[in-house]
Amino acid sequence: MATPPRPVFHKASGNSSAGIVPADWRVWLLGLLLCTGLSRAATVRILSQDEDGLRFRVELDDLSVRRDTVEGREQLQLASRDALFLVESNGSARLIQPIELGIPADARVYLRELTRDLEHPDLAPPPLPEKDMLSEPMPVSVSLVPGAQLANEGWMRQQRIQRLVLTLATWDDGWSLMRAGEYELAFRRSPSSGESLQPARAESPDFDQLLDARLLNAAQARAWQRARVADS
Repeated sequence: MATPPRPVFHKASGNSSAGIVPADWRVWLLGLLLCTGLSRAATVRILSQDEDGLRFRVELDDLSVRRDTVEGREQLQLASRDALFLVESNGSARLIQPIELGIPADARVYLRELTRDLEHPDLAPPPLPEKDMLSEPMPVSVSLVPGAQLANEGWMRQQRIQRLVLTLATWDDGWSLMRAGEYELAFRRSPSSGESLQPARAESPDFDQLLDARLLNAAQARAWQRARVADS
């Protein structure tokens, strides 16, 4: 079986916060589809890498959002074929179908920050759970960052969310925070609206850097979980 082509990156000049995306992003999208098995157009932008881990952005097309009521509780379902989140009105959320970022399928996802809606100024971001409430070895935070469009039907209805931020973290013995990295998921607006998120011109080290960091984080998580089980 032929080895899929690697995407080619180009380095951004000046502001390092611009992130990392390919200059010829259409070719890179095809490379990502072949390399990671994503089912449709997506692009990754590496933002930074340090001792805490790798921060990068994944962009997907046509994110669908659906409001639903289950057992009397309102839920907001963010769905694509690559990632599926379930956000409940009590401020918690669940990662149902993880995108290929090394995030375990059973990881807990928490809604850390919610953009206030002008129609509901009393809608405050739910607090982060206390550390002693976290039973999963790899709690994950989700942020709806400023700029997200949050229309209302009740407090939720069909909408387009511009960006989510996942913070993947572990707690050693339930007390010491060991941050494994942040994953920022940016969703392009619908082409029919005439708007789209334009990829910046930037460049990256080898694409293997992203894959290696993903596998390293997953390996660290498994080792940490095995240690927890052995101690219990």
